[in-house]
Amino acid sequence: LVAQVVAAVGLGAVGSVGFSVVTDLISPRRRGLVMSFWGLSQGVGTLAGTLVAGLLGSVDWRRPFLVLAVVGLAATVAYLFTYDIRRGQSEPELVDALAAGADYDYRISRADLPRILARRTNRWLVLQGLTAQAAFGSLVWLPVLFAERAETQGLSTATAVLVGSVFATLFQLGGVFSIVGGLVGDAVQRRTPRGRGLVAAIGVLAAVPLYLVLFFVPMRIDVPDGASAGAVIAAVLASVVTEPTVGFGLLTAVVALALTSANSPNWFALIADVNPPEHRGTVYSLGNLVNGVGRASGNGLVGVAFPVLQTAFPPPLNYAVGLAAFQLFFVPTGVMYWFAARNSPADIAAVRELLHERAERLE
Repeated sequence: LVAQVVAAVGLGAVGSVGFSVVTDLISPRRRGLVMSFWGLSQGVGTLAGTLVAGLLGSVDWRRPFLVLAVVGLAATVAYLFTYDIRRGQSEPELVDALAAGADYDYRISRADLPRILARRTNRWLVLQGLTAQAAFGSLVWLPVLFAERAETQGLSTATAVLVGSVFATLFQLGGVFSIVGGLVGDAVQRRTPRGRGLVAAIGVLAAVPLYLVLFFVPMRIDVPDGASAGAVIAAVLASVVTEPTVGFGLLTAVVALALTSANSPNWFALIADVNPPEHRGTVYSLGNLVNGVGRASGNGLVGVAFPVLQTAFPPPLNYAVGLAAFQLFFVPTGVMYWFAARNSPADIAAVRELLHERAERLE
């Protein structure tokens, strides 16, 4: 527990500072696209972690943590080679002043906190994390659903764990389409300042019925019991073509993840759009804190729900029903994004006016 807390402190610092630096580097016109890569890198890491944990952890649960430690050391070395970005250097209002040698020396203070919370867009962007991450947090149980399905079809526990991890990894490939969500958000934002919020709202709401289909569609898992990890992966990949239900499940999962992945880049970009440079890291950290609470709640509550549901629904149906119920948290998430879209034009205009005034002072 202590090790996890220490690791979380370090990751929290990387996230908030990294977000602030990236937004200073990228102009508003391309923030959605670049933030999609930011989110995609996290999604790829999640996929890799799910797969590695299943392949290595089925024999010894310590092995994935040892791999993670090595990856963490490599990332630490990589940070030593990054360079400083000038704060506000990508803001159109500040470009001329900074090019002339001025220094954007505004820093956040305790007196700024009420102003941050007074921006309505900030409030909606932070609050949506409670419900969105409750739904996303429940998805960590996806490998368990597929593992239970494999066990009911006669596979041993060790093979079923491998099958569940491979299926869960395969079905999360839709997260790659966060790039599309970022591109669409950028394009719509250039037409209307409500664009990013609307894209996120539509994507989140449209994905809900697809998740429900994914959890309940019956799938036949044809994998040799006791086979090696490579043989299990090959068998799962082959089933995408040979078993229509698996292929349909994969298609449903990819589309659902692609729609919800529009959430991430547009959330990042909106935080940058409605806050001056010195506030962005703090707002991101606040949002990340609320996201963590929502994600932990989803992880914990859905784990409690499964045993309760088992009294009425035998496994793996109890897992399907529990996961389906938690995806309904995406509905208030979509509504909050719609409210963020309504308020973002005024907040964006206020930030641009503020930066314009500061640029005049700097010049």
